[in-house]
Amino acid sequence: MLSIFEISALILSGIIVAFINTFAGGASVISISLFMMLGMSPFHANVINRVPIFFQTLTSSYLFFKKGLLDVKRGLTVAIPTIMGTLIGANISVVINKHIFDICLGLILLMMLFFIFYKPEMWLKGNKKLLQKKIDWKIFITFLFVGFYAGFLHVGVGYLLLGGLVLLMGYDLLTGNAQKNFLVLLYSPFAIGFFIFNGDLTLKMTTYGLIHAIGNIIGASLATHFGSQWGNNFIRWLMFVVIILTALKLFGIIGFPEFV
Repeated sequence: MLSIFEISALILSGIIVAFINTFAGGASVISISLFMMLGMSPFHANVINRVPIFFQTLTSSYLFFKKGLLDVKRGLTVAIPTIMGTLIGANISVVINKHIFDICLGLILLMMLFFIFYKPEMWLKGNKKLLQKKIDWKIFITFLFVGFYAGFLHVGVGYLLLGGLVLLMGYDLLTGNAQKNFLVLLYSPFAIGFFIFNGDLTLKMTTYGLIHAIGNIIGASLATHFGSQWGNNFIRWLMFVVIILTALKLFGIIGFPEFV
């Protein structure tokens, strides 16, 4: 039975994680580290983290939709390659060398920092021409790869999704984040379903995830409300701080607890 301290830690951390993840990414490292502190293996901590993520993105997607910021039709189209990649990534999540993914993701994050500050108008204003463009093979392949990473690890996938949504599809940071949360919502049940079918998600683990999800719902609600008010520039600087910390962790320069 969980203690009051453990329940409080799960809910409080859920609020923080969801607030950061809704408009940036990488905060799942906090969730996974906490699950490991509560006795789960690295692999199972990574698995159970999918449960609060589902409720987090369900909340944020609903609120973004109410604000008129979510393009459901386009999101459903891009979800097809993303879900395909997710299922592939989940299937081989236990055999791929995680260190290789860490290095690749770290390099991608640093590249994104360059684009965020070299051409900020791409992130702050969006691109109307790209928004009207049909889903081509470049977009398909990009989101297939991102989905693969999401199925394998998920931590930091928000940056990859945002990169594709902003640089290839023309969204600004605010609407791009709305689409990002919607895509995560759409592929999460497939990853969860795979792990349940594979026997990797137990009832006890699900209980931890559902308690953590309470905080995720609160955090996503707060982030959607305040992020919409503070605008794209606030989101850009939030991304900058979290990307730097995540990249330093991936390169082994700073030492947070291991999460997979």
